[in-house]
Amino acid sequence: MKRNFFIFCASFLLLFLSFNNAFADSSDAKRFIQEIVDEAKEILVDSNSDKYKSDKLTEIALATVDINGVGYYTLGSYRKDLTEEQK
Repeated sequence: MKRNFFIFCASFLLLFLSFNNAFADSSDAKRFIQEIVDEAKEILVDSNSDKYKSDKLTEIALATVDINGVGYYTLGSYRKDLTEEQK
């Protein structure tokens, strides 16, 4: 189960990094993504506990991915049907 969580976190970072940092120009995009991937790799190969790794990957994901933006993008036209509580 823990391994699946780590795989999910790593996949999440790799797939959705491009949704964040809308103000970075395209010349910085590759460098930005490479820095985040390198940081995630360092955490995953470290000998710390699984909880520590999970917490650090979660920190990276929350700091670099626009979770609300990804959610709204995923909802597409259904976004307009959300209640205030669901937003």
